[in-house]
Amino acid sequence: MCRHWNVFWAGLALCLVFWVTTPLSSSLLTTQPVARDIETSFKTFKRLTPFDDQKVAMSASFFYTSYGVTWLGEKVHSFMTKELIAIPFKPASYREGQDHLKRGNESWTSQTKVYQTELACTPAKIESSGEYTYQFSTDKCTSPVYPFVNSNATRNMMYIGFANGDGIGQWYLTKNDCKDPDLFLAIWAKLRNTYNASDELDLNALYCKPSYHYQTYEVMVDGTDGSILKADPVGERTNFTQEDKIIDIIMFEGNVGAAATVSGVNAKYFPPEAPNTMVRFEDWGLDYPTGQISYVIGLNSMTLKTP
Repeated sequence: MCRHWNVFWAGLALCLVFWVTTPLSSSLLTTQPVARDIETSFKTFKRLTPFDDQKVAMSASFFYTSYGVTWLGEKVHSFMTKELIAIPFKPASYREGQDHLKRGNESWTSQTKVYQTELACTPAKIESSGEYTYQFSTDKCTSPVYPFVNSNATRNMMYIGFANGDGIGQWYLTKNDCKDPDLFLAIWAKLRNTYNASDELDLNALYCKPSYHYQTYEVMVDGTDGSILKADPVGERTNFTQEDKIIDIIMFEGNVGAAATVSGVNAKYFPPEAPNTMVRFEDWGLDYPTGQISYVIGLNSMTLKTP
């Protein structure tokens, strides 16, 4: 009889091994992704449009792309963020037309050239020059502006760029007004007393000058879509101007200043003017703000207090 119990306990122990221990071991050995660093060569597969061809390529179509990113939640293009543009790269083994990873999960890290812009701003001296007309001045620019189009308006925001010879914006700085063609004027205007329009305006104004530079960065992107995950500068910064013929700055700033494609350039599939964005900030109560203001508002988390 004892012999039978020994067989029973031995069989039970064997069952415990297979039915309990084995599943338990499997649960402890769950599958996890393994990260590996592999050194490989990369090559660039795009470059800047040649300077002489940029006038045709640079139309107000970029306003529509910016509108999608600013207000519709669209992603920025690959190898770009809202702060920089990187020259695209891919593994050197990839053939022509194969720019991204088709399946799987990879990040690519390489050194590449990055282009950026910065602003240097100076407060404008403000002087009244007539009923609701003001002179906004610095040592390089003096411009008369009437901040409100409507007599019953209470507030407004304006971006006034340089005309650059063929500007078509409603407001723009002229060569007679300004010595520096790269300046633009930003204005915030509000009635001090909304019930008495004869009171002086609360005005803030800046003259700003963009600068442009390129620099070598170590950039990490998602291999599936080229979205930038990380970007760190590793090289010296090099400033450039219109004379360096890298980017047609005059054309670019002309488009931004006019919020439209400058005259003489075919906008192709897009209307020449930037999209009408007034509906996006009707609750701000602005009086016909210039076309660039919606992007300023949309890219910032600021709010406007009711006076």
